[in-house]
Amino acid sequence: MISSSIELPLRKTEALPDDQPPLRRLAQRFEKLFDEGEIYYAVHTQTRVDVGYWFRRARVWAIATSGHLLLFAWGKRPLAKCIPYQTLHGSTYNHVTGCLTFASNVDERCRKLKMSPVDGYQMLSQIFQ
Repeated sequence: MISSSIELPLRKTEALPDDQPPLRRLAQRFEKLFDEGEIYYAVHTQTRVDVGYWFRRARVWAIATSGHLLLFAWGKRPLAKCIPYQTLHGSTYNHVTGCLTFASNVDERCRKLKMSPVDGYQMLSQIFQ
């Protein structure tokens, strides 16, 4: 039997400054969901979802707060999800496909988020620790 012991990085405990351009724009557009607390980690994923544009899809932002994962994509029909970490304990990162895969209770459009291994394992660290 082969077992893998991948050690997750340390959880980020210092809040990101929310006055930087990308986070400031997100906070303005999704003001209600940003009341969940300070932002500790943010990833602009490679996953694209349909948000009502004719010829293109918008990329998803994954943002880790102290107790929730926020998923955003803006457009005519924006995506805005706030998911508590307790419901994400079945999540894994597949380094072959480059996808962070969430438990089955997450919306099908954003159940798999494509991101780098560094970002994927850091998100898992934020979820599990």
